[in-house]
Amino acid sequence: MATTCPKCDGKGKIGYYAGIAGGVCFRCKGTGLITARSAQAARRTALRRTAADRKRIADLRDKEEAALARYGDGYRLAKALSRFDHPVAAQAAGVWADMRDGKPAWVIETGLTRVLPAVMSEFGVTGLSPEEIEAEALARG
Repeated sequence: MATTCPKCDGKGKIGYYAGIAGGVCFRCKGTGLITARSAQAARRTALRRTAADRKRIADLRDKEEAALARYGDGYRLAKALSRFDHPVAAQAAGVWADMRDGKPAWVIETGLTRVLPAVMSEFGVTGLSPEEIEAEALARG
């Protein structure tokens, strides 16, 4: 039993890939149809990928929550500052990632004492709350 190819929607060609083999769909070999067995395999693969993605996202969310509980405003501040498009902000992004990944406290404290004051004075955001800094970062693009 054959079903419509999900990759090319049964057209047999993919316009975006017109420069590669004339755009012929490699999954159905240009017929627009695939066997039920290959369709089931494609669905199983997609389900495995989405399950792995959900686990990865849940793990990242757990790391974020743990870092937020441990560092509070410092974590929010580093995350907000990391959104600026500036080389100094990239250093804040490193501190934020270290917090999220659970690096030792001395690594975090060293990063915070070196990076955040420089970033804050560079952008003129001294005295703003993490929420205000985040809003400023989003406004600047």
